[in-house]
Amino acid sequence: MCRVLLCVTLFFATVLQAQQTGEEAVNLDQLKEGDKLPEGGVYWPLQDETGKINLRFAVGNRLRLYFVDNSDVIIKPTFEYALVRYYNDLASEIKVPRNVAKMTKSGSGIYLASPRVLRQPLRYRVWVTLQNETPNESATADDALTKDKQSYGLRILSGLGKKN
Repeated sequence: MCRVLLCVTLFFATVLQAQQTGEEAVNLDQLKEGDKLPEGGVYWPLQDETGKINLRFAVGNRLRLYFVDNSDVIIKPTFEYALVRYYNDLASEIKVPRNVAKMTKSGSGIYLASPRVLRQPLRYRVWVTLQNETPNESATADDALTKDKQSYGLRILSGLGKKN
């Protein structure tokens, strides 16, 4: 029985290592506009149907939001800010999106990023709001006066089994 359990454990460890090795081949920090975004994260179609947004975990368990065309090629963000409401699906006792990460354009300008580090386990329920005006100070309430904002519903963003 112990031998079977050991074999099954080694098998899954090998499969997990193989997945991580394949993902490590692409350095997200080296990507530029026009590059194809590697698989990962969660997608929402943009409301104007010009492409999609992709929310993913980047190095250091931080959130990163890319804008891509319908072929998953990186394009410049069409919004200045994003608010990501989230809660940890496995660690939170209260299942409401109480936490908010404010995302702004990166130094390279090809994605939106948050300096906030999310804690393990990396399985979060996420909602995204895109806007061009600076979010309010608390960044927790929807501002009815904010023009041209777009909201995107619930997705589950999982980084379980991935090395960040």
